[in-house]
Amino acid sequence: WSQLSQQCEVDAYCGAFSSCSQKALRFCQCLPGFEPLSIENWNAGDMSGGCARKAPLQCSNKSEANGKKDQFLWISKVRLPVNPVILQHRGASDCKSACLSNCSCSAYAYGSDGCSVWSEDLFNVEQLTNDDPDGRDFYLKLADSEFLSRGKNNGIASIVLVAW
Repeated sequence: WSQLSQQCEVDAYCGAFSSCSQKALRFCQCLPGFEPLSIENWNAGDMSGGCARKAPLQCSNKSEANGKKDQFLWISKVRLPVNPVILQHRGASDCKSACLSNCSCSAYAYGSDGCSVWSEDLFNVEQLTNDDPDGRDFYLKLADSEFLSRGKNNGIASIVLVAW
C-alpha cells in the first residue's frame, strides 16, 4: 500500500469551495467570497464540510439587482479543481461568457488546453507556491456585492491567495 505524503493529496480534504495549501499554518481556507459551512466543525479541525457562498449569485435571482451582475475573481497559482467540463473551440472571451451565462457555472479557466468550466461545487483547489510551474489561473464567479471596487474592471478582479 502507499501512503499520501500531504493532506492536500486527500480527495476533498478541505471540502467544497475551499483551497488547500501545504505551506499554510492551517491547510484549508475558504475561497474568497465563501465562509465555512459549519464554523464549529471548521474550528474543531474538520474542514471536510467545506464552505458556502456569503452572497447568492445574481444569476440565481433570474434578474439583475440594481443593474449589478455577477463577476469573476482571478485567482492565481493554483492546482485547478477536479472534474471540469471542456468546451471545444472557445476563445478566452467566449469561455468567460459561457460561464457567466450558465447559472450553475462556478468558475472557468482558459489556457493552452482550451476552455474549462466547473459547475456547482469546486473541490480540490490547491494553492501552490509562486515558483511552482504547475500553478494555473482560474476565475471564480462571485456576486457583485463581494467586490469592493466599483470602478471599470471588465467584470474581473484579481487575487493571489496567500499562505499564512
